[in-house]
Amino acid sequence: MIDDEAVRPVEGQCVTATPPAIWGIFQPNNLASAFDGQSLAGSWRLTVSDNRNVNTGTLVQWCLSVDGS
Repeated sequence: MIDDEAVRPVEGQCVTATPPAIWGIFQPNNLASAFDGQSLAGSWRLTVSDNRNVNTGTLVQWCLSVDGS
């Protein structure tokens, strides 16, 4: 989960090869609250990169869950 008020940054959290690679609540690179009040309608884009030159990574699964509270 991404939460602006989390303590641990999401950057660099993929430390295991066994899915799920990360689990918990993390602070996003940019404030998620920037989307408060925005419409969910429209196109969404997920960008994933593997910047390691030793091994290759694979995106196996992802989801988007919106908490309206």
